[in-house]
Amino acid sequence: RRVHGQALESASIPIYDGAPNVQYFAPHTKSYIDANTFPSILSLAQYLRCLHKNQTLYDEYMKWRYLPLDDPGLRDFQALQSKSRVHTSCQMCVFAADMIRLTKGRTLTDVPIAKIGSTEATKVVWLRHYGQYRFIEAGLKSVDLHSLVEVVLEFMDKYPAPIVQDSGKKEVWTSLLYAIFRVGCKTLVHSDAMVASLPNQAELEIVAF
Repeated sequence: RRVHGQALESASIPIYDGAPNVQYFAPHTKSYIDANTFPSILSLAQYLRCLHKNQTLYDEYMKWRYLPLDDPGLRDFQALQSKSRVHTSCQMCVFAADMIRLTKGRTLTDVPIAKIGSTEATKVVWLRHYGQYRFIEAGLKSVDLHSLVEVVLEFMDKYPAPIVQDSGKKEVWTSLLYAIFRVGCKTLVHSDAMVASLPNQAELEIVAF
């Protein structure tokens, strides 16, 4: 992955031969050539020769550099970059605290620091940004994905995630919702059925960019 990033920084087209989920670690599906999609080394070599001679085809691999930041094709990579802003040490501390809480139960320090959403909620969930430890309690108007997304957007608006720079200075950025995961099991919450299956006070983690 590191070599992949260095190739992109040098305005080259990386030829990737590795994990099948490389698309989640690349800026765009047209920012690299996946060797695994070719039936043989010979067919890959033939494609590279064609690429070398065809400027139009080559330019297809450069178009992503000029796309607007809100382009859907860039979202996986932007979410990954957003998660990488959380220092590894912070991630380890949050993970350790989560494991203690999930195995030994919640304590007074785990109580949500604020409440948002419906005051006549049919279900309550706990929300936090990726890399954060404390939760915000959110009441759902109805037990469905639309209601959950609605309250998550309210959460993101009222409690934007901070970025801590190397200097120690905190900044806040306007973010877009990427995914909602259950804390501990990292299950993606993406359907009405998933929302209905959540226990009351389920702990959810928000990934945004």
